[in-house]
Amino acid sequence: MNEYDIVMYFYWCHSYTLNKYLLLHNSLREHCKVLTIIGEGEFGISKEEFSLFKEEDIKDVVLKPVEEALNLLKSTNFKVGVFSSNGRKGWVSPAGKKPPALKGRDIEIAKEKNAVSVQISEMFSDFYYVGADIAALVSPMMKECHTNSNKYGTFHTYQWRPFDAFPQPKYIYSNCLLWDNHGKHLPYILSKKEFCEKYNLDENKDILLFLPTTRQNFTSGIAKDVYKKVCNLENVIIKLHPNEHKKLAFHRHEGKQSYEMCGIENPRILDPIDTHWCYKYASCAISNMTSVTIELPLYDLPFLYVSPPHFAWANLFKSFSHICDINEVEQFLSEKIYKTPIQGLKEFYNNNILTDSKKYSAEILKNQLLEML
Repeated sequence: MNEYDIVMYFYWCHSYTLNKYLLLHNSLREHCKVLTIIGEGEFGISKEEFSLFKEEDIKDVVLKPVEEALNLLKSTNFKVGVFSSNGRKGWVSPAGKKPPALKGRDIEIAKEKNAVSVQISEMFSDFYYVGADIAALVSPMMKECHTNSNKYGTFHTYQWRPFDAFPQPKYIYSNCLLWDNHGKHLPYILSKKEFCEKYNLDENKDILLFLPTTRQNFTSGIAKDVYKKVCNLENVIIKLHPNEHKKLAFHRHEGKQSYEMCGIENPRILDPIDTHWCYKYASCAISNMTSVTIELPLYDLPFLYVSPPHFAWANLFKSFSHICDINEVEQFLSEKIYKTPIQGLKEFYNNNILTDSKKYSAEILKNQLLEML
């Protein structure tokens, strides 16, 4: 049977977040024996995407679909298991089929081996708890937002929070691994010139990044109007929602992409693996509804909500953004009002949203996991 000190299984992994997991993996490899399993397909990545990463960066990193990943966990002895908190609701393939959901099967295997189990936060809002010994939250404020939602005007639209569990797990605070702003372990480097050439953008003009929400929320009404208005402006690139990029439940939308449904001609669609470079070079990110606002302060990327609805956690997410009406968007962008700093944002973010603004989450988690050994 294989023997490792730490095994990490990240079922919920996209191509643009893999390098964040790799930084944690390679930091741990300097101190102990570690195996990292990355989900293939579903909410994971493809073999083609995985093959882009450098061989030296993915040593002891394997790509496995759910059942193979679980079998590997069963055939491996380890002392500490690190797992995702998201991606446990199941999904629907483009053809309308539902493969087996992960739920808590990985953590059940860890418990059978008497290994310490840890679930890490991949978002500030959603945390799908499935029985881990330890819940690694972004910060104490994350816990407070969940347990005292009235204080920040947030409200919940999901279940399986660790705060509802009995007994509750031990809580540690580790920032958010997927927010770490670094270019380490990426497959390649893109200069701004190279990025603009790749996506036919004008390097000498401000780059606008549009982030459509899930398709059930933009197919009609003001959301669709915002999509059309913003994406028909100059120098706009679109980063599709991860569910759309994976074509999950595609059959529900006639097999069409969001830009097709909104009548956008010749759209520039971001390859997800270039997300770091897009966040680095864009001048303003824009959406009608998204949670991405909470990670963009780490990139110093201004954000604009256009006619946003009231949605779960909106009051918190809006505090990191500019807001304008759909009829004001052209003036707002042409006058570059988004360059005006939001007063107190940096201080609030560093002192509340993050546990330690001077460290990457990977560094914090590395030290916490080594202590568990």
